Amino acid sequence: MYDTIIVGAGHNGLTCAAYLAKAGKKVLVLEARDVVGGLAWTMEMPNAPGFKVNPCSAEFLLTGWEPSVDSQLELHKHGLRWVYPETLITWLGPDGQTVPYWRDRDRLIGEIRRYSRKDAENYGKLVDEITTTLMTIMPYLQGNPVRPKPSAVLEMVATAARQRKRLKRGARVMLSSIETICEEYFTRDEVKVPLATYSLGSFSPIWETGSGLHLALLAGLHEWGVRHPVGGTGAFTQALAACVTAHGGEVLVNAKVEEIVIQGGRARGVRLVDGREFHAADVIGAVDPITLLTKLLDPVHVPDDALAEVRGLSTLRANMSQFKIDGALSRRPRYPGYDEGREDSALSGMTLCPDMAYLKRSAHLALTGNFGDEIPIQHVQSSMDDRTLVPPGSDGDTFYMYGFNAPVVLADGQTWETEKDRYVETCLDIFESYSPGFKDSILDIHVTAPTDFEERYHVSRGNYEHADVVLSQMGPWRPIPALAGYRSPIPGVWHTAAGAAPMAFLSGWPGRNAAREVLRTTRRRRGRAAVQRALGGASRKRVQAPEAPAPRPPAGVR
Repeated sequence: MYDTIIVGAGHNGLTCAAYLAKAGKKVLVLEARDVVGGLAWTMEMPNAPGFKVNPCSAEFLLTGWEPSVDSQLELHKHGLRWVYPETLITWLGPDGQTVPYWRDRDRLIGEIRRYSRKDAENYGKLVDEITTTLMTIMPYLQGNPVRPKPSAVLEMVATAARQRKRLKRGARVMLSSIETICEEYFTRDEVKVPLATYSLGSFSPIWETGSGLHLALLAGLHEWGVRHPVGGTGAFTQALAACVTAHGGEVLVNAKVEEIVIQGGRARGVRLVDGREFHAADVIGAVDPITLLTKLLDPVHVPDDALAEVRGLSTLRANMSQFKIDGALSRRPRYPGYDEGREDSALSGMTLCPDMAYLKRSAHLALTGNFGDEIPIQHVQSSMDDRTLVPPGSDGDTFYMYGFNAPVVLADGQTWETEKDRYVETCLDIFESYSPGFKDSILDIHVTAPTDFEERYHVSRGNYEHADVVLSQMGPWRPIPALAGYRSPIPGVWHTAAGAAPMAFLSGWPGRNAAREVLRTTRRRRGRAAVQRALGGASRKRVQAPEAPAPRPPAGVR
């Protein structure tokens, strides 16, 4: 018998398990795959031994906020180390422009000033407004979105009172579209294009209202910087798993859960596809909300309102996702006309998208289920900062390449199974036009098409954010009202993972917040049980009838 069973060993499931185990709970984590990490894992390239890539997730942008998950769990004791690239990405323009997005804000503003003094000034202003807004709401993001702590509310009110003007403008930025903000603040493509391209993680067109939320990543870049775990993204989840077991928890792989068992109206444990059963008072689904409510739970136990909400869940509603290519290179790419006078740190991540019109044309095609020769690309060589990702003494590199605005469902009955190679070849040709000889240096590649996120990693509808980051699915409504605050409508069944509050991305915040809520509730549950036991004993004494006096004999009887 366990205190808590967690279904899914993604980074949020493991984070949740680590906090619970550290608090003394008997925890079991069950993972369907043969490796922990979910989408945060690292693999060695089959045809390039010693070259390691991260097939799904790679960047940690908002995790530097303290107290962070890794510092609270002391993951350094379990081998976790970090490297800190100096740049996020560098935009290569059609006319030889080079704009590195440095972590050092002043240095980046200096880069922008080469093209426009006004844009440089406005960039600083925009970052101030976004950072103020993010810092104001940060206490809210660290707790239960449905029942925030009074201290968090007071802290937010105090910050808002001091920063009313910036906060007002920053909130408007996040409620606007990316396109609106880029056009309002900037005149030059050197600023607009890289900002808009990087923000395509919103899985929506740049003209979508509310997509400005993704510009919060700018605050993450300049406040805490980008960071990567040494040894790949999987080093982070391996350290989390080690933390769980170090505190007495158990982690089982190749353990696919078939059903969360409900008895007497509450969770009692889980049943695996191989027939094994494990029992616990609390079961946490560290999976997407569709999987939790419609696959792991018998619908007979789920209220109709919750099923209706999950049917209406917005997930990749614009038919736009990302296509990912990971690979090993025999030599480092060069960029004639772009890299003169640039240190390698400015060339570790590239954005290839000539202008805003190019970006919008690719989005319009994706909406109709198509792609053409214009694909916005982000290319990153993580091994430039972490040489453990390549064999000792190698002159090569590993890379990952995102093709943005990739349609999820293709038009005219086409499938990614047949179109995958054409898409890859188009991306490689685009990159070759900036870096001649790049294709000849490829030793091996690994491809993840939009549909592979569902087929390989069992993520419903292929959305690795689980629920679109739109205003109606944020805060107290994330991912749907029935699962807000990490609870489900069924006692003892909980929810965490990328779809839970506050947001997706590699942070561990949903897992940490869910663990805190489970601990708070179980403490209250124990307290109520203790009170009931005490009151039950007292009331038995109170209702016990006093001993009746001996009846007096009738008169005349002796």
